[in-house]
Amino acid sequence: TVLRGVFGLLPTTYHLDLEIDADDLRATARFCCETGQEGIVWPVMVGDFFFLGEEERVRNLDVVLDEVDGRLPVVFGCSGISVPQTLAYARAGQRAGADCVIAMAPARANATVAMDMFRRLGDAFDGPIMIQNAGGYAPLTGEQVATLVEEVPQIEYVKEERQPGPRHIGEIRRCVGDNVKTIFGGAGGKFLPAELRQGADGCMPACEFGDILTTIMDRWVSGDEDGAR
Repeated sequence: TVLRGVFGLLPTTYHLDLEIDADDLRATARFCCETGQEGIVWPVMVGDFFFLGEEERVRNLDVVLDEVDGRLPVVFGCSGISVPQTLAYARAGQRAGADCVIAMAPARANATVAMDMFRRLGDAFDGPIMIQNAGGYAPLTGEQVATLVEEVPQIEYVKEERQPGPRHIGEIRRCVGDNVKTIFGGAGGKFLPAELRQGADGCMPACEFGDILTTIMDRWVSGDEDGAR
């Protein structure tokens, strides 16, 4: 299965005691399944990954997987405060049955740390790995991404969101060619047509706009670029 199209990013909502509202998490996952979105991602920046404890994060991955029940692929966000924590999340995703993992380097790391982390991820997770390439989290150049794609066979996907997005998606596409299955854009889909023209095959927006963006993506893929715009 190739992960492509609109993948909704789930928010993380809480009860007043700051425990995760599992029912709300289920409801947003269900919304993605029922509105034509082609995958689900949790937790990344939209899901406040930086606020979540290890136990509650792994436990609620099981909640998301149970609700989705195979209807859509689930990408588990493994970004953490350290490389060992990121690898621990990847191993937890493997045990839980996540379809793919996505990660950024820890905040205040550099590109050397980021590249080492993705190499280590290849040992921690057997399935597809997605590089999330965002400003502020040791972003990589197109050449560095291409090097990792060559060295780590599981790296099959890139979410490119250095801004401006279309320009950097074009850079990634030129460097990796067809060696990754899909390049996803971000920024809530605001620049989706321009990203698609530069070589993107998908979009990962906050899921509340996923139904609208799915309609746009469907029109673009069918050849109706004017209708999509």
